[in-house]
Amino acid sequence: MTRWQQGPRFVPSPQGIALVRERLQRLGLPVTEAMARSLVEALLAFEGPRLYAQAQSNLENSLEIIRDTAESALAGLQDERAVPATVPPTPAAPTVPTAAIHDRPPVAPRRPPELPDQPEEEEPRPVFKRPRR
Repeated sequence: MTRWQQGPRFVPSPQGIALVRERLQRLGLPVTEAMARSLVEALLAFEGPRLYAQAQSNLENSLEIIRDTAESALAGLQDERAVPATVPPTPAAPTVPTAAIHDRPPVAPRRPPELPDQPEEEEPRPVFKRPRR
């Protein structure tokens, strides 16, 4: 039996081994690194193929959805090209009706008020302030 027929071989990471060892030591079990590695390898050998098959099934399902979506989009594009253009294309920008333009008389643009060149000779007006309460 070749390696591909056996399925993938999962190898635990050092962080995973340290995590399992630490958790078992918290439970009061004196576990060495070799024992933790053996435990994780046995667990991965048992559960690995199931997880691998599940991941592969999910991947195939996703690819099938992508393929179906691409095929329907392509068919939609081909249908659009096959239909002759009997309707005139709509303008890109909305147009203003001509009646709305001619209803009002034209208005001149506003100009800023003119400032006098010479200061006025008149006396400034008095300012009355209210008393505070």
